Amino acid sequence: MNAKITEELKAFIEANRPSLVATSGGDGTPNVSPKMSIRVLDEEHLVFADVLSPKTRRNVKENPRVCVLLLSVQERRGYQFKGSAEYISSGPLYEQVAAGLKRIMPTLPAPIGVVKVHVEQIFEVGGLA
Repeated sequence: MNAKITEELKAFIEANRPSLVATSGGDGTPNVSPKMSIRVLDEEHLVFADVLSPKTRRNVKENPRVCVLLLSVQERRGYQFKGSAEYISSGPLYEQVAAGLKRIMPTLPAPIGVVKVHVEQIFEVGGLA
């Protein structure tokens, strides 16, 4: 099942960072990591940089299932994007994300890799207390 990232969702993502990325390793141990670099790649994919995220990196390689959560405290709502992740450490997408990261956060080191998330489900989270 493929979910579509609409223009409305894209605007929400761009306005609400950091995201929280939940992963779990092959043994089921969970991890949640904030990601300032989350971006919409196209209507079916999100992408973020791995600058210093060894647990996220290991987990994605062991178990590609991820959940990306973005929240707006002001609007008291958010979205979960669930899907499968692919770890990429070279090539055109890596170069594109690395260049974009350098433009907006020039003091960060180059990413070790990037994570491309194929979004399969999108859920609205409302009524945040």
